[in-house]
Amino acid sequence: MKKRAIQCLALLCAMTVILTACGSKSTDNGKTSGAADSWPNETITLYVGFSAGGSSDLQARYVAAELGNILGVSVIVENVPGSAGALCYNKVLKETKRDGYSFCLANMPAMDMGKYDTANPRDFSVDDFALICNHVTDYNVLAIRNDEKRFSDVASIVKYSKEVAPVLVGAAATGITSDDATVLQKLHSELGLEYEIVPTGGAKETETLFIQGNTDILIANVADVTVASKAGQYNVLCVFSEKRSGMLPDVPAFSELGLNANIVNFSARGYAYPKGVDEAIIAKMAAALEKAINSETVMKQMSDLGAEIDFRSTDDYNALIQADVASGCAAFGVQP
Repeated sequence: MKKRAIQCLALLCAMTVILTACGSKSTDNGKTSGAADSWPNETITLYVGFSAGGSSDLQARYVAAELGNILGVSVIVENVPGSAGALCYNKVLKETKRDGYSFCLANMPAMDMGKYDTANPRDFSVDDFALICNHVTDYNVLAIRNDEKRFSDVASIVKYSKEVAPVLVGAAATGITSDDATVLQKLHSELGLEYEIVPTGGAKETETLFIQGNTDILIANVADVTVASKAGQYNVLCVFSEKRSGMLPDVPAFSELGLNANIVNFSARGYAYPKGVDEAIIAKMAAALEKAINSETVMKQMSDLGAEIDFRSTDDYNALIQADVASGCAAFGVQP
């Protein structure tokens, strides 16, 4: 009888171990498959690689607030400006856990073009991230001050840069990783524009330098200039797109200028996790982001900011980035 009782006890222990193991299957990154069931239950941090006050920062804050309402937890924004987002992306990759509570605003081409920048090689690329979705495709613009006497349009800017001096332009990065610098390089390749870049921490700092007269022209994005343009603070000459922006309907697209060049350039802003996050958590975040981005609140805020929402799910987002990589590499003469 005693022997039988011992056998039953051993069998019970064995079953308990088996059931426990079945209920806590590990994923490839060491997490349990049940991690997504309780996610989220704590504060989520959205990292932004540019300074506070610019369009990237504001976009992130609008989404973070709505995302918090949808997920039922606080979603805070942490700015980590510098080196066209590189400091931020390195922080997310090297200093955060793969638990779904840390993700970042993915600014393209800052994130995707780093591996092609031979002057400033980076030890990460977009391949190290799991792209979630695109939010905004924000086209670049070129503007001059209202009291500018040296030039009045794109053609005269190019002429001035060739015959007098290279134009000074603020940009968040000096090379291939910046949409600001990339559009300048395209102008150089297509029209011969000569330029020198003054590195800045982000869009707001770039605009401030321009307004104060420390740079000659402004290269920015539609969302950065819509409010100021409508208020007449400076003169936006063109949008680097194939058709006019709904936010700046009175500003011609670059394709309308008759300069025998086709320059389209933008900053694509979406969201990404570092690779290694549970796929079930990524799916839950993707669904919540889609709901937040398309909410009436965020759509209204983005419209007021001057940004046109261009929501794209993961596959479409990846296709957009691949085309952007090809265009940027061609301008800088590197092989993608």
